Amino acid sequence: MHGGIPSDCPHREKLGYGGDAQAVAETALYNFDMARFYSKWLNDLGDSQYDDGFVPNTSPDLGGGGGPAWGSAYVIIPWELYCYYGDRRVLETHYDGMKRWVEWLGKKTQDNIVRPYGGEWHFLGDWCPPGRGQDTEAWKDREATVLMNTFYYYLITDILSRTAAVLNRNEDAQRYGSRAQEIKTSFNRHFFESESGIYREGSQGDNVFALWSGLVPASHEQQLLEYIVNDVMVEHSGHLDTGISGTKYLLDVLTATGKVETAYTIATQTTYPSWGHWLERGATTLWEQWNGVYSHNHAMFGSISEWFFKGLAGIQCDTATPGFKNVVIRPAIPAGLDKVEASLETVRGAVACSWRRDNQQFLMDVTIPVNTSADVFLPFSSGPNVSIEEGDQIIWRNNEPQALTVGMIGARKDSAGIVLEIGSGEYHLRIRP
Repeated sequence: MHGGIPSDCPHREKLGYGGDAQAVAETALYNFDMARFYSKWLNDLGDSQYDDGFVPNTSPDLGGGGGPAWGSAYVIIPWELYCYYGDRRVLETHYDGMKRWVEWLGKKTQDNIVRPYGGEWHFLGDWCPPGRGQDTEAWKDREATVLMNTFYYYLITDILSRTAAVLNRNEDAQRYGSRAQEIKTSFNRHFFESESGIYREGSQGDNVFALWSGLVPASHEQQLLEYIVNDVMVEHSGHLDTGISGTKYLLDVLTATGKVETAYTIATQTTYPSWGHWLERGATTLWEQWNGVYSHNHAMFGSISEWFFKGLAGIQCDTATPGFKNVVIRPAIPAGLDKVEASLETVRGAVACSWRRDNQQFLMDVTIPVNTSADVFLPFSSGPNVSIEEGDQIIWRNNEPQALTVGMIGARKDSAGIVLEIGSGEYHLRIRP
């Protein structure tokens, strides 16, 4: 990231690719203060937008391959910037441009399915999965890109509806919300194989896109999740099989659905294809392809860092209360990991979460800044043997809350465990499962 441009690499093309940018935007937001950087580059995207609404693959517009996932940075990043910093101005500034891009992409659809347009470099899919990178001919399968690009059409239409609601443009909010539902219906009609319960040919990416976005019929969600887990653990021996976009959502999906061990297995692999394999080969930067061909300095697979914050430490932005007015702390606790520590400087102050195992106890420290609240999700059974202490005081025992300490608002059962509602302050929790 140099000169206000989130480029792909510093040595070859050096272009501000939208696909790379949106794939690691949350990673950047967790690691750096990105308010001015992204505000500047979003202005570049707005300047680069064509009169007909098309958003080019790079900004400044200097060519380069891409497709819907690349142009959709102009919708995804403003929304994420709003969620993390709570500033509506970025949405107000770019709303008309976001809307024009959604409308342009809508004109490239048949029955709400985005159809290939432009040359082979202008309708890319999940760029560079293992064995299907630029050093092969497999990436040229245009039909295989249709599902992913329709997923992005659904995603940005849904974001546009939510953006309109934030800006009190109620007619647009309803219209694009309805369109998103129409895309969902068409998506399942075209891609969902009801007999097998999978999407298209069942690739990790195809299934993850559907599950992450809520496109899967509720009655098939668990079946599809188990298929993804089996594909990772059995068919690919605990490895991912995703490219620039699928990798962004894979660990999120597995963690959010309780398949933490599978996510952790992927994250800690040291054989091909994996981040650990790069380290074993002496990498000090992220690569563009899992096999190490071509660029050895690309940001696009950097979402593993986002997962450290969001997944393992559990520090998550509550999109219902942007700018971390209310924080979600939902740590993932894989069996093979004994300690995690992370902090995040938000617009309201530092949010921190650390946890560690201590024999039969689980210790967790949480810091919440002034004028902020948090929901702390503890993934432990709420059975009668579980007790929770905050400092020297028992706050949960016998399957129900006890007297809460100063700053704590409430405690309740959740389908996955126990949830503590807290205000600002420092909390030191001791859980005896």
